[in-house]
Order: sequence, then structure tokens, then C-alpha cells
Amino acid sequence: MISSILQNIYFIVMFILQHETMQPVKKDFWFYFVYVASTLIVLAVIILTIKYLINPKEESKNHIKRIILEDEGEKKN
Repeated sequence: MISSILQNIYFIVMFILQHETMQPVKKDFWFYFVYVASTLIVLAVIILTIKYLINPKEESKNHIKRIILEDEGEKKN
């Protein structure tokens, strides 16, 4: 099943890339600059997302999560 899904994705991508309206891009400095900058931005967002999902470091007593969740320390008291 996964191979058929991947095969369909492959055919769709090949159709898009071979379409007549696709024009070759002039690969100059700005092309590579935008490519590298966008890659760095995406990597930074992925890294920060994972970092804050694992350890958000939110310890404020009046944070919105305190309305919904109880801390483990509050259960003991």
C-alpha cells in the first residue's frame, strides 16, 4: 500500500515538473541566497518547535495552563 502511495506521489511530481508552463530558473546569487535563507528558517523553526515541545520551561503561577491542568506538586498538598 505504501509503495502504491509513493508511486502515485512520484507520478504527480513528475507530471508537475514536466508541465509545459514550467520555465527554467536562472540560478544566480539571489536564487541560492533565497534557497539557503529559507532552509535555515525552516530548520530553526523545526529545532525550536521540538525544543519547546520537550521542555517548555513555563513555571509561572498564573499561566493559562494552570486553569486547565494541576501540577503534580499541587496534588500532594
